[in-house]
Amino acid sequence: MLSDHAIVDIKLAINKTVHKDLYCETRLKLNNLIASSKLSYYDEKILQGLPDQKSLFAFLDKVCHQKYVGLPELQSVQLVASFNDYFVPKITSIHKYLDKQPVPPDLQELDTDEAGSSFATFSPMSVLDVDKIVSSASGAENPIPTWILKQCKDELLSHITNTVNHSLSSGNILNSLKNALLEPLIKKSPLNPSEYKSNMMVSNLGFGYITN
Repeated sequence: MLSDHAIVDIKLAINKTVHKDLYCETRLKLNNLIASSKLSYYDEKILQGLPDQKSLFAFLDKVCHQKYVGLPELQSVQLVASFNDYFVPKITSIHKYLDKQPVPPDLQELDTDEAGSSFATFSPMSVLDVDKIVSSASGAENPIPTWILKQCKDELLSHITNTVNHSLSSGNILNSLKNALLEPLIKKSPLNPSEYKSNMMVSNLGFGYITN
């Protein structure tokens, strides 16, 4: 026969086991509920609440606890000059290397005068064609903000269409339309943006050049 004290110990042990099992089961349900709620929140945030790719990457860095390290701490003019000093010699070196390379044999035998097709003429663009491009335009290197351009497009479409068609018919693009805004873009998130080699330069062409 078990003593009363032993029976009490057994009951306590059983209660502890039951309570532990209930606790583990409840904790698992809670963790699953939290994970499901997070997934739903992030899905909705990514699919509906982020206007552009830049915002998406910023949001993902925040979610993944990626610490953002900015560009080198220099004044604007100094920062531009420092990127220029880093990238221009590299681009010049690539040009010199390519100029010294021999023409591949398959290209040496190519007779450009007997090419099967040419681009001697271009079909003019219609106002509707330009309207579609204006409506989807986005970019920082524009004479006026894109949102103002879109609001005034009805008054400007004919002028823009004439400029584009003139460029197509003459084979020339105005130098003023060839300007591009170069922005440093991190190659991949683990790299340090404050190091020049971690960045690549991306050109944000103006609306006029893109249309042409």
